[in-house]
Amino acid sequence: MQEHKAEAMLYETLVYLYKGDEENAYKAYSEVLLSLDITKPVNDYLYDLAKLTRFTQADIFSAYQRVCLAFEAYTFDYTILTPTSPSFPPCLLDGEFPVRFLYLVGNVELLKKNKVGLLGMHLPSLQGKDDALKQLEEVKEAGAVLTTTLDLGLPSFAISVAEKINLETILVLQTPLHQCLPVTEKEKMVRIANTGGLLITRFAPCRKVEKWYAVLRNRLFAQIVDLLLLVEEKDGGPGWNIAQILMSNNKDVVFPKQFVENINYKYAQKYAGLNHTMIYKKKDDLLKKLKPKKKREKKEVDSFVQLSLF
Repeated sequence: MQEHKAEAMLYETLVYLYKGDEENAYKAYSEVLLSLDITKPVNDYLYDLAKLTRFTQADIFSAYQRVCLAFEAYTFDYTILTPTSPSFPPCLLDGEFPVRFLYLVGNVELLKKNKVGLLGMHLPSLQGKDDALKQLEEVKEAGAVLTTTLDLGLPSFAISVAEKINLETILVLQTPLHQCLPVTEKEKMVRIANTGGLLITRFAPCRKVEKWYAVLRNRLFAQIVDLLLLVEEKDGGPGWNIAQILMSNNKDVVFPKQFVENINYKYAQKYAGLNHTMIYKKKDDLLKKLKPKKKREKKEVDSFVQLSLF
């Protein structure tokens, strides 16, 4: 069986039995972990599980079968990470909605790289797109990874740019891996997964998609990115909540100069003066942020030595 699949299926069975209450489900999961070998299928310890959780064997079996059908429907290669996995970001255990399992398709090694998030509104201006393009080119030059969502507007534009300039990309989903919202972005999602990128979600195959999952997706996004480019966002838009989470965790948020100077965006002007913010004023501002001078100088010296040898 795939690594951590049995544990994930047990957890999702308990979530179902507790009617979606993940906190109580995890408490029960932790108690079971101390007493039973949860790397085996639930059916192997059904009697003991019923004694520990006080659910009937029939109820547990019914919930487990439902979970099994969803997991077994995944015929593609995917990865499950738990807090004990080396690549699991420990920060995901913090906060109001801690992440217990991550489901991924693609290049998991991207999680180890510098992850630059990009967000913006659904109807960006030409200036917003131009600002995004310039910054994405510097993300590429710095050797960092674009991290964004499948939302329409600037995130969708950023994905298209990343594909053109061969910028490695992580997509944070608000659905299980086999689904896509909005559905119009399905082809992009599949291409990213198949061309060295990474799809990541906290939602198991058996989860039924709900609108509020976008909130959990945004929290996951804010926790895994190292820096955020908020290119253009309306006052009160969801990007500001994500920016607040980053700043509260001592991570930086970058705003283009034109965005801050636009009198129509009061939030941009208010946030730009706070700690952990930076205004992108000219070319290479972001590159200098992502790749400090000492690192850039070292690369130039190494290149010079190599050229002098040949």
